[in-house]
Amino acid sequence: MNAIISILLLSQIGMPMGIAFLLATILLFDINIKEHGVRRLFFVGTRLCVLMSVLIAVLFILQKDSFLHYPFDPLITLATHEFEWSLFLDPLAITYLLFASILIFVVCHFSYQYLHKERGYVRFFLLISMLWLGIILISISGNFDVLIMGWELVGIASVFLISFFDHTPRATQNSARALIFYRICDIGLFVASALIHVYFHSNDFVHFKEDHPGIQNRLVAFFVLFATLAKSGQLPMTSWVPRAMEGPTTSSAIFYGALSIHLGPFLMLRCAPLWHQDSFIHACLFTVGISTSIYASLVGKTRYDAKTVLGYASVAQIGLMYVALSFELYTLVMVHMVLHGFLRTWQFLRASSFIHDFFSSAVVREIENKTNPLWVQWLPDTWSKALYHHALQGFHLDGLLSLLIVRPCLFVFGYSRWRKHQS
Repeated sequence: MNAIISILLLSQIGMPMGIAFLLATILLFDINIKEHGVRRLFFVGTRLCVLMSVLIAVLFILQKDSFLHYPFDPLITLATHEFEWSLFLDPLAITYLLFASILIFVVCHFSYQYLHKERGYVRFFLLISMLWLGIILISISGNFDVLIMGWELVGIASVFLISFFDHTPRATQNSARALIFYRICDIGLFVASALIHVYFHSNDFVHFKEDHPGIQNRLVAFFVLFATLAKSGQLPMTSWVPRAMEGPTTSSAIFYGALSIHLGPFLMLRCAPLWHQDSFIHACLFTVGISTSIYASLVGKTRYDAKTVLGYASVAQIGLMYVALSFELYTLVMVHMVLHGFLRTWQFLRASSFIHDFFSSAVVREIENKTNPLWVQWLPDTWSKALYHHALQGFHLDGLLSLLIVRPCLFVFGYSRWRKHQS
């Protein structure tokens, strides 16, 4: 049975990898392919992915083990270290694998008609296949080396999908901003990986439950937490999320409503053995989560377009997951993550219909007008107006981050000089 599960896991990785390679070849050599061909390729691939995920889950349950670990030959061998390739299955991996497979199938099915006759039709599905591969790698990764590969694939796909409509300058600018925040927080993941390689005898997740010196656990957990801030849109790395809505609605649904944005809680759950007894990390999780949830709830109430409101709503819910993590409510976080992902995907995909409902249904308008938090309604009128004014400005967070992070990075990498040359 272990051999069957191993084959299915490798097939899960090979499916999106093969599709991505095929679509990249088509784009590289400018091969003419009809939409129907791409549609059929993804229709078969995503259905097989869901079927294999269900089969893996059933076999894992029948195995009656708490986890399964599959080490393979090293990817790269150096003089002092080997970068190992290993896969890992436990209830968390099974849950996220099923969750991702179903949502990728749903979003791809919706995208067939949504992007009909769009100029970048093949490019869109190439990027979705990269996301698909990245999410699979993250879900079943057995160590930090494999996880980082998937993490970077998701980030690359996200950045390129934000700039999908590349004929608009704002799309490329917002894509560059997202890339900056991603790369800054990814430093935390690389530092955590380096610390694990130096101080731990193995970087396999199966060995994280072994006792290590407290300060080393704390350092690794802190840098992992920092690495999750950008992907999950937590403070202070929140302001790029509404700008990421420049991409197609379907990519917004699967990235910022469902899969990519939940990678932060997923990674903290995966590394929970490192920090579950550390009160400092618990305090950091609680502070980040509660502050982000309040911030996103207030700012989201002042926004007028559906996708931005949903983006802030997603960030607020992720903040609540961080709060639950600080209280070690791991099962609750997993359930919250799955249910929130399905709900938010549905809301993103029917965002245009909801706008129509808002203007045509008095009942919907009445419900929406009564959704202000009670604690805001209890505030004095002067305080409420001041709070609304600052929330309308995003509490000036976007301008502050532009001044301290975005502009220096753009200057260092010559983006401003490139823009002047283009104009």
